[in-house]
Amino acid sequence: MYHGYYYGFDTTYLLLVVPALLIALIAQIQVKSAFSRYARVRCTSGLTGAQAAQRILQANGITDVRIEHITGKLTDHFDPQAKVIRLSDEVYGVASIAAVGVAAHEAGHAVQYATDYAPIRIRAAIIPATRIGSNLSWPLLIAGLTLCISASPQSVNRNCPDQKQLACPPDVTVASLYAAFAEVDTPLGKPFLGRIKTIDGDVMIWGPNALDEYVYLYRSRSGRYLHLSSNIFPEWITTPIPAGEKKDEQLDMPELLADLCDCIEDYLKTGNVRPL
Repeated sequence: MYHGYYYGFDTTYLLLVVPALLIALIAQIQVKSAFSRYARVRCTSGLTGAQAAQRILQANGITDVRIEHITGKLTDHFDPQAKVIRLSDEVYGVASIAAVGVAAHEAGHAVQYATDYAPIRIRAAIIPATRIGSNLSWPLLIAGLTLCISASPQSVNRNCPDQKQLACPPDVTVASLYAAFAEVDTPLGKPFLGRIKTIDGDVMIWGPNALDEYVYLYRSRSGRYLHLSSNIFPEWITTPIPAGEKKDEQLDMPELLADLCDCIEDYLKTGNVRPL
């Protein structure tokens, strides 16, 4: 199964994080765009945002909620603990459709609390957690990217059963490793030297077996690491796959990866190739 890990970076992280960021960004852009468009349209009633909010409160018999001005753009909110509607610069004293709409929205929250509207109580209960998440989102994103990029071979090997990583000496290439290991038999057979669409340069490939499983080894773009993985789509292999009998023995892929990693590491240290 392919999990998107190559060049020392786990792209599953991006697949999980980027869509969420894009959705949040698109929503934010649309809100700001709609506000800017209707901020230029004057409200025919002539009511400012503060006056519209006051009208709504009065119409619902709410007398214990204050309306205050707050600096910033779209910083409007209703504080149920202090019982205050805070309206921003472009809302509080402005008589536009956008200003009245935002003020009415915040006044609506005050009405919901006053009438003990059940969903607003649920919303209030989770607001502290969402504020923490909002404040920590970017630091956590940056930290996650940093950890993904800077993961050491030891941490990758310890935490990723279907990925292995080795420090690569400057004079070692995939072709030189293939020359050393070309005759070493494995549960996937002997390796061949090929190419894969997503990787620049040579790739040493073991397989396939009867279940179309592969293992492949490549050097990172920086040349600092060797990556050993079982995550591959067969159609990504762009070189002909040598014909031969496919082995059908039971295969423990994490164990095979660990054994290959140990053999290659021994070779890098001693120059000797041992049987698998």
